[in-house]
Amino acid sequence: MSQEIENRLINLESIVSCQDQVLEDLNSVVISQDKLIYELKKEIKELKQTLQSLSEEQDDRPPPHY
Repeated sequence: MSQEIENRLINLESIVSCQDQVLEDLNSVVISQDKLIYELKKEIKELKQTLQSLSEEQDDRPPPHY
């Protein structure tokens, strides 16, 4: 194998290795964001339920001028 081809191959291997690391890093970020989104959706659902229950309680009360 000529020196030029060997150098190009080494360069390509280096690039692929760096890309693998970037993909792993991005995957970690996506996993982390997915967990955060799940927790935020759960919290929003709980807040909606709380708000709805508070709204229902207020409907049963007489108006303040009575």
